[in-house]
Amino acid sequence: MIEGFLAYPPGSRLTAKDALANLWFADEDEGPLILPVGYPLDKGVHCVHEIEGNGLGDILGALVQAQENLIETMDPRSEWD
Repeated sequence: MIEGFLAYPPGSRLTAKDALANLWFADEDEGPLILPVGYPLDKGVHCVHEIEGNGLGDILGALVQAQENLIETMDPRSEWD
């Protein structure tokens, strides 16, 4: 899939619509696919713009903050100092 996104020339790249049809996104047991606000919801894939009132930006921001908090609390490995 990544090769499809990076193909050259740009006209031969995998489109977002085609990517959404990939089996990675079709597993409804994993929950809905959250898309940015304003991105059209695909009727063939279980998609939403928000989960429990949080949009994609909110969710990604929380993940980045959690990663930063984890890094701050980790003890540096003495053999790397």
